[in-house]
Amino acid sequence: MFGFKHIGEDGKENVFHVDDVEPLGFAALRDVLKNGRQSHPAVMHGRHAEGDRASDKRVQLTFPIEFNERIPFYGLVPGGAVPPTYLQGKTLVLDRNVVTSLEQADSDTRDEAVAAGERWSFSFLDTPSNTVNPILGAFEGGTQSTPSLDEFREDVTATTRSIKRSLPSVMVTTFSEDLLQRMYAWRKSFDERAASEERFLQTVAPLLHRTVAARSLEQTASEVLRAADSCALKKGLVFLAVLAKLYESPGGSDWGTAQKLLKLRVPYSENDAYNALADLRQLELLASSQGLATPISLLTGDKALALFWCGLKIHSAQIGKDSARFNMNPDAELFPRMPTERRAELFS
Repeated sequence: MFGFKHIGEDGKENVFHVDDVEPLGFAALRDVLKNGRQSHPAVMHGRHAEGDRASDKRVQLTFPIEFNERIPFYGLVPGGAVPPTYLQGKTLVLDRNVVTSLEQADSDTRDEAVAAGERWSFSFLDTPSNTVNPILGAFEGGTQSTPSLDEFREDVTATTRSIKRSLPSVMVTTFSEDLLQRMYAWRKSFDERAASEERFLQTVAPLLHRTVAARSLEQTASEVLRAADSCALKKGLVFLAVLAKLYESPGGSDWGTAQKLLKLRVPYSENDAYNALADLRQLELLASSQGLATPISLLTGDKALALFWCGLKIHSAQIGKDSARFNMNPDAELFPRMPTERRAELFS
C-alpha cells in the first residue's frame, strides 16, 4: 500500500510497510466532523524492517495524522470510511458532488481553500492502480427524476470525459451498449418501490422535521410504524434513516446525521424525497457490492452519507443471480435514544 521510515537517534533507519489501514467507524468519524479539525486517528497494520533486515511479523501502529489540507471527500469502504490518501488499488464510483468537483477543477471562480483540498485529494486517486466506474451519477440523473435511456447514456459519457481529463492515470470502466442498457433496466427497477418510499418520507416529515420530545417518542414511533405499514414500505435503509431521525440526540451526539441526510421539512416535496432516496440508493449499491470479489468503494463529499454508512456496519453481503442481500449490525450511537428492547427487536 505505502510505507514510511523513521531515523532514530542512533542513526538506524526503521521502515514500516503499511498493508492496510482500518477504516474510521461511526464514533471516530463523528468526532472528526464535530471537532472540525484535520487530525484523523489512524490504525495501521503492516511489517517492520530495521536497516536491510525485513520482518514478516505483522505489527500495528496507532497514532493521529494531521493533514495539511481539509478533507473534502471520504471513501466508503467495507467497515467504514477513509480519507482519500488511503484509496489506492481500489475500484471506485464517484457520487455527483465529486463529479461536479472534477468538472470544475480548472475554474478560477472557486474558493481557493476548497479547490486546494480537492486537488490534493484527487492527486492520491490519480494512479494506474485505481479503476473508476463512471455510472453512479447516471443512476441519480440530473433532473430529480428517473432519467431516460439517452440521458443515462449521456451522463455516463460526460462523467467519463471528466474523469479522463482530471484523473488521466486511472483506468476507466467502459460499457458496451448491451451492458449499458442492462444497467439502465436495473436503474428503472428502483422505481417499483420508489413511490412507496417517497410517500413514506412525505408522511413522516411533519412528525419528525423537528427533534421529537422524549415524552412523545413512543407515540411518534407508533405513528412512524403505522405509516410504514400503510405505505407498504420494505424496511430497508429508508426505514433505518427515519428511525435514526426519530431517535436522534437533542444535543447532537450523533452529529444530526439523519436530518442532514433526509433534510426533512414541511412541506416535504417529491423532489426532496427523490434527493434523499438517491443518496440512500448509493449506499444500497455499495452494500450489495461488498459481496463481489473486488468490493467497490464510493467516493463522496456528503459527510452525513459517510457517517450513516459507518453507522450501518454492513456485513455478509451475498450476490445472487437476480438479487443481492446483506446484513447489518447498526451502531447504537446512530440511534442515541432508541430503547434497548426496540433495538433488540429490530436488529437481533
